[in-house]
Amino acid sequence: MDSEKKIRNIERVREKKEAVQAGTVPTLKHINAQNPVVPIPRLSPEHTFAEGDDPSDADRKLEANAIVVASLQSLWPRVEGIRRHYQRTRPLPEERLGGLHVLNALESEMYMQVSRAITSWCEERRLAVGVGSEQSSFDDRAYRRYNEILPKLRAVDMRTRLQSGIETACSVVWGTLQSIPKYFEERAHRDISPQEFEIIARNNAELVRTIAQMELSAFSHLSDQVAGERDRLRTHEEPWLRHLEIVGEGDAMRLELAEDTRRWLANSVGKPREIRTGCPALYARGARGKNIVMEMYEWATEKIRQDYYPYLEKKARKTEGSDAT
Repeated sequence: MDSEKKIRNIERVREKKEAVQAGTVPTLKHINAQNPVVPIPRLSPEHTFAEGDDPSDADRKLEANAIVVASLQSLWPRVEGIRRHYQRTRPLPEERLGGLHVLNALESEMYMQVSRAITSWCEERRLAVGVGSEQSSFDDRAYRRYNEILPKLRAVDMRTRLQSGIETACSVVWGTLQSIPKYFEERAHRDISPQEFEIIARNNAELVRTIAQMELSAFSHLSDQVAGERDRLRTHEEPWLRHLEIVGEGDAMRLELAEDTRRWLANSVGKPREIRTGCPALYARGARGKNIVMEMYEWATEKIRQDYYPYLEKKARKTEGSDAT
């Protein structure tokens, strides 16, 4: 069985290299298909966690990811509550600083609100597990089980795991959105209109969903490149911009990973691991019934409509006024 798996993996790598060498530029969906993931199981509130057993590393990893999914789904109503009652304590960056500063501030607001929910939820679980009770909730039992298998996974604690996952989601959601106006500035040499931003942002949801579906090692290759670009720039320029391009016209305008990035990515994914899982946030559902990644994306676009579009409109009026004079 192991030899058959090795042969399949070798063939998959060879097929990818041949496609790249032949000049075929694979789509991101094709890259994902070449690097399939194992679905993360969903746990019901009646689930009974085994104690004192010694499952395989594969089973242990799937169980840990399933607990992360359940935890995200449990704490998300708390995020919605904080979001509803949030009041901005400081104004957004001044117009003269530029639109990217406004978008960065909106991203920070979102991350802060989700982070507050994660911190309070995990602290409640920690205290409840510390006290111990025969009538403990499913959340408490899941949290306890995660801590039991944590040492053998060589993983981080639940709070750190959830925080890092949300930070990654924010990076993808906001990184792609922030690239849209920068692309127009650098490639079209003009400001984007709210109407154009709205079209691209609406169509961009599919790209964000597809990136979130990437197998972890493939996504790590991409995020490492973005992080390297961020370190190189050391400015407020958007590091995702180098890896994205706007394609299509009119209502079909959308973001795609740039050809060079897709070509490189298809040929750079390392040796497959035994267990490949995607993003746990794709399996957890939010208040609107969508997965957490898409709920965060819709939240981001709502913030942009409310606080960034007025900036674009005001800037357009100033430009028109200066042109008229």
